[in-house]
Amino acid sequence: MPEPRISVVIPTYNRAGCVGEAIDSILAQTYTNFEIVVVDDGSTDATQEVLARYGDRIRCIRQENAGVSAARNRGIREARGEWVAFLDSDDEWLPEKLDRQMACLARHPDIIGIVSDVQIIVGEISQRLFDIRSFRLPDADYARLERPLVSVYEVNYFPSSFMFRRDSLMAAGLFDENLSFCEDIDLCGRLALLGAWGVVRMPLVRLMRKSSENLSAQHVADALKTPRTLISIYSGLLGQCGLSGGETAYLKRKLSEQYFALGYEQMRRNDHCPYLGSLSSSIRTNPSLKTAAKAAALLLFRARLYRRLADGLFRKEAGFRRSAISRTAENTGVSP
Repeated sequence: MPEPRISVVIPTYNRAGCVGEAIDSILAQTYTNFEIVVVDDGSTDATQEVLARYGDRIRCIRQENAGVSAARNRGIREARGEWVAFLDSDDEWLPEKLDRQMACLARHPDIIGIVSDVQIIVGEISQRLFDIRSFRLPDADYARLERPLVSVYEVNYFPSSFMFRRDSLMAAGLFDENLSFCEDIDLCGRLALLGAWGVVRMPLVRLMRKSSENLSAQHVADALKTPRTLISIYSGLLGQCGLSGGETAYLKRKLSEQYFALGYEQMRRNDHCPYLGSLSSSIRTNPSLKTAAKAAALLLFRARLYRRLADGLFRKEAGFRRSAISRTAENTGVSP
């Protein structure tokens, strides 16, 4: 039996109510040269019973609960395909997802990865990720990003749209199993340094969200943990070889923003000693008039009043900014 071209990895944990719909969306693909690898990360509900219904149409691997990164990594290691695509067990693919990504590969055969737009559905509202992020592509259905690093952090592609060469995933070091969130952003940053990516303009994934809170839950659950995690990610990338001058400047600005966000949150929580060090690090990382002015305004007005001012003056840059990819590329000199 020939090896599949694509291995589809689904990590799941206690998703008996929706994992079947995710699998069904793969089985409905118009492209058929794939295998499905489901990694059950120690489910305690009826997930195993649901998976058993699919028989030999899927490969089911069960492991003790170790987190989504460990489950994805297990799937990558077990994959037999040249390419690995991911689908979270509460998302669904549109029928032409793999066909469209393979069409992108046919146009750009040397790329190491392919991502796409996604459709985010919150109640009765449906939005496209690229519209939310103001991500503008060339006038083509299949684009090539020669240097994809800026788009990784400005767009924040969803894992369910990912498809990467397996050897590139291995070379990048796989998902960091020590991260409880932002693990996809971390891996994508490392992958962005390994080669060009393809981007499909059309939404190929449907993400169902019961409420708007679900979309930002990982960022608000611990307002200190998020900037600390991103500081670690950006600092690690700044130590990598092969960055252009524009990419280095961009990462320093992102790092400075997160030091500032950390300082803001420390002040808001009345952690008086740490916030001065965080604000100082923000200025040292990106010494500019704007950075210094933000730090001075925060020290002068304190956290609560600064928040009101920042919403109008700094476009909410004290927190997590989602600015236009075209503007960022222009400012950094990086070609999107």
